[in-house]
Amino acid sequence: MRVSRSLLALSALVVTLAVACGPADDNANGGLVGTSWSIVSIDGRATLADSPPTLTFAPDGLSGTTGCNHFGGTFRTDGDRITITLGMMTEMACDGPRGEQEARVVAVLPTVATWRLQP
Repeated sequence: MRVSRSLLALSALVVTLAVACGPADDNANGGLVGTSWSIVSIDGRATLADSPPTLTFAPDGLSGTTGCNHFGGTFRTDGDRITITLGMMTEMACDGPRGEQEARVVAVLPTVATWRLQP
């Protein structure tokens, strides 16, 4: 079952997932498997409304977009701890604001250390 979520804010230390309903039932990966998220801010700075970065958590890993390029990777949770490792990424030219946003997404995702679902 795929569950879509609309809010995700990233910071170097915490990912807060704001949801209106409960997460998918997946104890091994913290309930994130089968969900998709749109990133609405990074370190308090809003993402581009017309090119939002996204994350999709699947049993075999993580995929998403920076708002320009697509990427893959892995994630692992342990309680409120999360480790995100980025893998392959497409290499389309991302100029201006989309390029700046991509740089922020790529820099911050691997530094995220904790997460929590927020009602």
